[in-house]
Amino acid sequence: MKIDIRKGYSEARAAAYPSYAEQFDILFHQGYEAWKAVIQKVKDQHPKPK
Repeated sequence: MKIDIRKGYSEARAAAYPSYAEQFDILFHQGYEAWKAVIQKVKDQHPKPK
């Protein structure tokens, strides 16, 4: 039986992202670059499998 590691990766990454409300708050109060940094941190913590 082959395990699909992409499923676990995508669920972990999705759970790690801030809520949409939190993301909009970051955008409004801190700007686009701050929002990109938050998103990139999650992507770095949960890299896409090859």
